[in-house]
Amino acid sequence: MNSHLTICKVWNKIYIKMKKTIIFCIVFNCCTIGVYAQVCTPIGTSVDYHNDPVGLPDDIAGWEADAAAWISVNINPQEQYVSRIDPADGSYNCHGYAWHVEHNGNNDVVYAYLDDDLDEFDREDEYDTPPPPDNIKKYWDDGSYVLTTQSLAQKVWYGSCWEWDPGAGKHLDWCNHSAVIYNGPSGIYESKWGKWPLYRHDYDACPYDYSERQYYKLDLSVSGDFLLCTSNKEYTLNDDPDGTITWSVSPSNKTTPSSGSGNPAIIKASSGSVYGYCYITYNLTTCGNASYQITSDSFWVGKFHTTVVTGQAAVCPDELYTYTAHPPGGHDPVYEYDWTYPGNWIWQWEMENWIRLKTAKYDPDYGTVRVEITNECGESNPSGITVYPGYCGGYYMAFPNPSSSYVDIDVNPKMSTLIEEIYNNDISLSVYNKMGIVVLNSNVESLPYRIDTSGLPNGEYVVKIITGKKDGTEKDQRFESLKITVNH
Repeated sequence: MNSHLTICKVWNKIYIKMKKTIIFCIVFNCCTIGVYAQVCTPIGTSVDYHNDPVGLPDDIAGWEADAAAWISVNINPQEQYVSRIDPADGSYNCHGYAWHVEHNGNNDVVYAYLDDDLDEFDREDEYDTPPPPDNIKKYWDDGSYVLTTQSLAQKVWYGSCWEWDPGAGKHLDWCNHSAVIYNGPSGIYESKWGKWPLYRHDYDACPYDYSERQYYKLDLSVSGDFLLCTSNKEYTLNDDPDGTITWSVSPSNKTTPSSGSGNPAIIKASSGSVYGYCYITYNLTTCGNASYQITSDSFWVGKFHTTVVTGQAAVCPDELYTYTAHPPGGHDPVYEYDWTYPGNWIWQWEMENWIRLKTAKYDPDYGTVRVEITNECGESNPSGITVYPGYCGGYYMAFPNPSSSYVDIDVNPKMSTLIEEIYNNDISLSVYNKMGIVVLNSNVESLPYRIDTSGLPNGEYVVKIITGKKDGTEKDQRFESLKITVNH
């Protein structure tokens, strides 16, 4: 804590002078306007930029020395991360790097404030009103970028916080800075410090006030249908950005054409047999050679090859169950669903992408609840969920469970009197794996009954038990099932 306070005290003595030097590099140099460069936001709004020289060797050496001196005084390398990644250069500054140069744009200086506003502002007049940052705001005011959270951010604007400094006799803006998110979760930024070098650093390890930071991400998007068949459809880069546009589809074998130029992209499925997810990537190059990559949401090409069906797999007799189909992209009211299910199950009702079924009261069938979905491209292959006997217990028990070599099936002692009075000893016992396949069948004359599990693979199984009532009919049978686990 003491070392940190010491750094702050030294900072107060040395940093102010150096900070004014940076502020002059960023703001005051605007009084000397270079050759105007055509640079704009991703959508195409013109931004005030200046084409300034890199600097003479002595100037560059001085900027490097000043930056190194500031770091040596203000940064504790054991607690804060700062790494120089490009040399000092007067041809671009923090805003130029973050919003333009980082996108392969020309080296240009951009100020947060409009040139005309800075020309009219008297920094040495305590009562003059500082200008708003209307130049840098063009990047989000025209919709190119949108305010977001730190975790989703691509850019950081440190804000505008003009203050009158009596000692300097000037208005100074300690926040005026922009950065690129290098690693958001760890708080690592990349930013150019005026004419000083380009650095990769902790968010708080730079010569700017970071208390008013705002976070932005690119807000260009692509619109188009989720489903693409063999007829042409348009996929549009929204907001009609001004620049050179090319696009490509991935994977490239599912559409024709798979690449092109201009906006919108007009494509269709390459054949009636292809299927799967695709996405379009737009490459936008704006004035000043800045380039941006915008990727669409995934869309589906062709018929639905397979569909996930969810619901209860382990079932009991005379019970209601709901099964839901989940086509790619979710349900759409225009889709048609054709369900099939085990033979003696009873249809109850269906709506949208789900169906309600009731199992048979006595000895229900097992197998698969399947669905075929028809979209505008055609009918899907059938897919579904395998259903098998579930644990519907109470009268019987299994032990040891889990088992390695055997498991005994016996009457639950609490239910033994009731079973003896009502049910006979003619017991049918079957063991199912989780695919609903019978791995053992046996007619049991008495309990307990030992099942040899030594030859069964590890996993869960269901033991189905059917017992008939004394002097009863087939409809008087009692069905029950137990879940057992084999673990060798």
